[in-house]
Amino acid sequence: MKPMSQAKLQIDFKVLAHNFSYLKSQLRSSTKFMAIVKANAYGSDAVMWSQTLEALGADYLAVAYCQEAIALRDAGINIPILVFHPQKEDLENLVNYDLEAAIYSLEQLKSYRDYLIKSDKAHLSIHLNINTGLNRLGIKKEDISKVIALLQNQNKLRLKWLMSHLAASDDLAQLSFSEDQAAAFEEVCHSIETELNQAFKKHLLNSSGIFSLTHKQYDMVRSGIALHGYSNLEHIDPHLKVVAHLKAKVTQVFNISKGEYVGYNFGFQAGNDMTLATVAMGHADGIDRKFGQKQNQVFFEDTALPILGNICMDMFMVDVSNTQIKAGDWVSIFDAQHNADLSAKSIGTISYELLCAISSRVEREFILLEN
Repeated sequence: MKPMSQAKLQIDFKVLAHNFSYLKSQLRSSTKFMAIVKANAYGSDAVMWSQTLEALGADYLAVAYCQEAIALRDAGINIPILVFHPQKEDLENLVNYDLEAAIYSLEQLKSYRDYLIKSDKAHLSIHLNINTGLNRLGIKKEDISKVIALLQNQNKLRLKWLMSHLAASDDLAQLSFSEDQAAAFEEVCHSIETELNQAFKKHLLNSSGIFSLTHKQYDMVRSGIALHGYSNLEHIDPHLKVVAHLKAKVTQVFNISKGEYVGYNFGFQAGNDMTLATVAMGHADGIDRKFGQKQNQVFFEDTALPILGNICMDMFMVDVSNTQIKAGDWVSIFDAQHNADLSAKSIGTISYELLCAISSRVEREFILLEN
């Protein structure tokens, strides 16, 4: 489906280059950089994003699922790609497309091992995901001896990296928990390296962890949201720039009288005569219904326009009284000044959710590095 021109997500890759450079400046020169491009690069464009990051010098890319990685390989991406959450049925594609797999359970490890040993397939490079407290995916300390046994005396599964994931690196009040996770990670890594008589490379830090736990950068760090301009740390955000600007077109401007209702289910009643505008984005495009009923606002130039009534599937209405706005003008849902994090907080969510929700109906417009 061709995206509609009534709504646009403008993505500035020059700004991405700035963020990438700033993140790299926090690291040792030897530390590798893994860019997270799952979920269509957080609602952006995974192929364009990955091509740009490859050109900028990212060492690795990472996605959640195998299909995402295949799309990148088909687009000509050559750098290593880690799949965080591969499924049992993905094994052949992981090998055929030269992908690396995160191993997060004994069952998955045994399944991959047994299949590869019996097949004529080449080896698979793996990252062992150790559960140190997030309790989402990962192998617990008590199962490490079983992991070691499965990895010994075979050469089809090649352990390349040890990894874990921080649970609260964006919360400085919980820094001791992050430190405890790092200590637990190091303890398990030491056990694995001792039993297998081999040193392995490691990665632990995510975007906020790069800043809050820099001394635990090990051999590589991972970053997704910070590349978009959001570190989740107030003292760091001023050093980053917002990559994406979401805007939509005004399609109608009209007047209503005091006492009239606006939108479905009488979501708003005018307390006085007003001028309204209809904006061509709705919950089918990623504008959450929670944004309605004056919970959020959009911007025309520097003027805030409260959202009235309930968000519709394809549009919403705003108060444009005392403005000169007209049909065909564009309003900003979020931009560098009024960013996605501020919008998300107004409805009790996070920038990730707002960015990832932007649907394929919204046109992506790119400012390229060479422009």
